[in-house]
Amino acid sequence: YATRRTKDAFRQHMSESDSSKIQELLERGNKELQMLKRQTVVSQFFQLDRLVVEGGKTGKQTGNRNDIVRQTEHGWD
Repeated sequence: YATRRTKDAFRQHMSESDSSKIQELLERGNKELQMLKRQTVVSQFFQLDRLVVEGGKTGKQTGNRNDIVRQTEHGWD
């Protein structure tokens, strides 16, 4: 999403020639980059297992009702 959004923004403003507008766009891009870096750090704290449809591990049948429960060890790899 971030890559696509960045490319779209560059394409949209490719013909911009006003130096003050270019500077404003650069500052906005830098702010968005810092936000993405913060989001990456936060998301690394709360990593979840991949879903089965994403190629993750399948669930195990546990309990009295044979419910499917995803059980994996949590923590750092």
